[in-house]
Amino acid sequence: MALSKSVCKLCLFIFNAVFIVAGVAIFAVGVWTAADKVYISDIVGNNSFEAAAYLVIIAGIIIIGVCILGFISLAKERKILVIVYFAFWILIFIFLMVGGILAVVFRAELESGMKDAMKRTLTDLYGHTSTAEQRDATTAWNRVQHDLRCCAVDNDDWGTYKFTQWYLSQDDRIRQKPFVPSSCCVYDERSGSINDQDKCQYWQLGPPGNSFTQFKNTALYYQGCYVAAKNFIMDSSEAIVAVGFAFGLTLIFGMVFTVFFLRHIGNIDDEEIRRRQRSKTPNDGL
Repeated sequence: MALSKSVCKLCLFIFNAVFIVAGVAIFAVGVWTAADKVYISDIVGNNSFEAAAYLVIIAGIIIIGVCILGFISLAKERKILVIVYFAFWILIFIFLMVGGILAVVFRAELESGMKDAMKRTLTDLYGHTSTAEQRDATTAWNRVQHDLRCCAVDNDDWGTYKFTQWYLSQDDRIRQKPFVPSSCCVYDERSGSINDQDKCQYWQLGPPGNSFTQFKNTALYYQGCYVAAKNFIMDSSEAIVAVGFAFGLTLIFGMVFTVFFLRHIGNIDDEEIRRRQRSKTPNDGL
């Protein structure tokens, strides 16, 4: 049994209301990611994460715009508006499906060259200030180590910093050089400060000063940033894939209701055309 026009209209109204809220949420997440998280692209040798953040912003804007068009179409009940509205949802459905597939491919491609790219940006760029790429890489490494609570590339890989410009440019005539930057040191969120920076950077009884002892430097992050960054990006891509396919499946229901509503409007338009034709037909008695 076909759904009535009023039921279709109510379902589409609810559908648009839900999706416009979702569109605002997607837009907000995209802006937050682009503003606060894309710096990770500067150290992993791949800009796909940054591109994905901006695509999420664009997707949110498009969804909001299409939902507004949907409300106008429901109010005016114009066939051409509903057709355009339906066409936009088809394009968004394709966009979400392709985006989900690309996110899966991106995860596979990223892991293969990610570690080498991180080692390159750390050893070749960290501590240099001559170019924008060098400054961005230095800032990105400091933020990654601070935010993801990690240090260098691999676990126990503090020695890598001895080959960076940051280490080589330090003056050690007065005091021993610090082995790692302060972003590798354990940060206490409650106090808003590093727990023990001196122990983190100079402690001689344990890493990074003497990695051959069994002592643990409790002021230093031991996890490498490769694992931390990979987990961060994989979790983010999983969320994109899940949202893309979930929205795509939900869109199917919206498109079904749109088709039913379009059929009702089409029937009304056909009746209107026949009525106008009858009104233009000359009376037989004249």
